[in-house]
Amino acid sequence: MSNTLGTQKKKFRMIHVYTLLVLMICIAGIMTYIVPAGAFDRVDINGRSGVVPGTFHFIEQQPVDIFGWFTAIGQGFVDSAAIIAGVFIFVAGIGVYMETDIFNKAIFKAMKVLGDKGEKAVMIVLMIFFAVLGGFTGNITPELAFVPMTIGLASALGYDTMTGVIMVLFPTFTGFATGPLNPYTVYVAQSVAELPSFSGMLPRTICWVVMCAISMAFVFIYAAKVKKDPSCALGDFNAEAAGKDELSAKYNSVKLTGRDWILLLGFLATVVWLILGAAIYDYSFNQYTAIFIISGIFAGIAGGFNETEICQLFIKYGSDLYFGAMCIALARAIYVIFTEGAICDTVVYAMSLPLQHLPPMLSAIGMLIFQTVLNFFVNSGSGQAMVSMPIMAPLADVLGVTRQTAVSAFQFGDGLSNLIWPTSSTVFAYLAMANLRYDKYLKIAVPLFAVLSILAVIFVAGAQLVGFGPF
Repeated sequence: MSNTLGTQKKKFRMIHVYTLLVLMICIAGIMTYIVPAGAFDRVDINGRSGVVPGTFHFIEQQPVDIFGWFTAIGQGFVDSAAIIAGVFIFVAGIGVYMETDIFNKAIFKAMKVLGDKGEKAVMIVLMIFFAVLGGFTGNITPELAFVPMTIGLASALGYDTMTGVIMVLFPTFTGFATGPLNPYTVYVAQSVAELPSFSGMLPRTICWVVMCAISMAFVFIYAAKVKKDPSCALGDFNAEAAGKDELSAKYNSVKLTGRDWILLLGFLATVVWLILGAAIYDYSFNQYTAIFIISGIFAGIAGGFNETEICQLFIKYGSDLYFGAMCIALARAIYVIFTEGAICDTVVYAMSLPLQHLPPMLSAIGMLIFQTVLNFFVNSGSGQAMVSMPIMAPLADVLGVTRQTAVSAFQFGDGLSNLIWPTSSTVFAYLAMANLRYDKYLKIAVPLFAVLSILAVIFVAGAQLVGFGPF
């Protein structure tokens, strides 16, 4: 008998995400030797650095040496310090609420009131909430704080941890990518393009509703598939979670006490504070972090914990996030190398050249593709707007593309690709909440990205066809 072990095909194994990101760091470093360094002249535009069209020029090569590839990782930690600190503190602050069991009590109480459709109704309400936060505040990181709650909900309802994560991630990221009032993409891009602020509201709102509904449908399709066949799960099942019927019996027999209502009002106040901070006060990331520290302390006091227990809860819920913090730093290191090697502007310039030879409708679609690829290198909404829109706006005039259409191409290209690009460090922060593998996440994220990208192409082509304006 032949040795079956010798003839058996080796099962494909995806490399560890750390390995993948380090390989990309090395590729970025090699590119600084190959891609010519270049720069645009820049001017200050409303407090932001804007590119002056037509001023691209090559400069002295600035290759990043091998040692620099790895010092970029440390710089990635420094540059991402606010985000990494936020990830730890968001989870810890909301974790204090979770320790009081208030979310389970409130969710199952709502399901009892809503009846047989309660499970889906609660999920829909939560996802609409995340879509609104992403689309109208332009923030996709503070929502990380809600992931432990949705993971707990998913586990209680018989779903896996991936369901809990994408319940927040998909509507939040889609809302950000299509939101009509996104201050970090729409407002900045329209300002650079000299368009009226938040103009084109109705078409953008329709697009936001349609695409967010599709992202929610993907969550429900995946959740139903997992419940029907657990072997299809891309995440884990919480072995400690009780069954839905057992939990329902437990929580439906418990009335919300005065302390429970105080905790719920405190959590609601936290959400309102987050929205006001984004929409009115233009809070920095550190200020969002402060909100969750204050809210977590409040929850601890309202929940009846002493000061030692509150500190221990912050440690308990924030201690398992090294994996995500490292992913964030590694992803940021890639951009650090592109910047230190002075090749970002060269990439932008080279990618814009082919668009000059296309008909208007194809040029508009080409702008969408350009922005999607560019977001791999410049993974920042406002940053990408300031780098590319000073070029895209006048280029749109030359190509016969309306500037409003160019803004839409930018918004979709920048936002939708955040779902899949490994340089999108925030994605890894979400996955880290449940120690989910990036390759498994892509199995559901790539199909959603493909569907939404097709709709984006249709919208951009239609916008150009009807002369989406005012100009």
